[in-house]
Amino acid sequence: MNDLREHLQELADAAARHGTTPGPTAAVRRGRQRQWRIAGAVAAALAVAVAVGAGATGRLAVQSHLPVTAPVTNLPPLPKLDLTSGSPAPPAEEKADATLGAALRRCPGGLGASTPVIGSFRSVEFRRIVMISGKPPVPGETTICWVVGVFDLKGAGWTPRPIKPVAIVTSLTVTAEGSAEYGIVYGQVDARAVRVRVRFRDRPSLLEVPVIQTSYEYGVNLYVGLFQSGLVPVEVTAYDAQGHQLAGCSLPNCPGG
Repeated sequence: MNDLREHLQELADAAARHGTTPGPTAAVRRGRQRQWRIAGAVAAALAVAVAVGAGATGRLAVQSHLPVTAPVTNLPPLPKLDLTSGSPAPPAEEKADATLGAALRRCPGGLGASTPVIGSFRSVEFRRIVMISGKPPVPGETTICWVVGVFDLKGAGWTPRPIKPVAIVTSLTVTAEGSAEYGIVYGQVDARAVRVRVRFRDRPSLLEVPVIQTSYEYGVNLYVGLFQSGLVPVEVTAYDAQGHQLAGCSLPNCPGG
């Protein structure tokens, strides 16, 4: 009863203030106002949650440790090598072959005295004969002997340093040398490689070197490139036919350097 009297008194006081008794319309209006306030609070809470969630997602994305795959690189066309191999060969190439064969036979392993020429070409720019020879490994052998030589157009010239067997699984080796007339970079690459790119110190231009394909029994490919005297190679990278990077290293920390 006390509650009823208090409620009636509130109605009377409201009527005295407003000149009328609040009816159903006022109750509906108050209900709608309460709904709007609740909806506004919920929307604000959702906005804060979305903002915090977005921030957290951004931080997670930046800190992600997912593996990164090598991108496909747009590479320029390779220069064409006029490769020759086998016999008969011009007298200059025969002389160069004899020089490489003598050095190659001192390398242990491989198929005995067999030292076939893998490939040779003539550099018009440097007027040199470039030749690569190798000893096919015996079945089950895990190393390979190969050698690179650069000669003048009469077959005389550079005598290779002592040759050591190289592990077939090595995906990239680099040796860089130079003379007053030219520089040379050469090595072994993965059997899938078709191109080697050489970067030089303090020079924007690059050297694109076609890989010399060997036969299946070698298990690796080889490369050799000539460049202007005085340039210093600092980075070598091997690519496959699709332009994916297979291996790379910085000189002088490359295997074989």
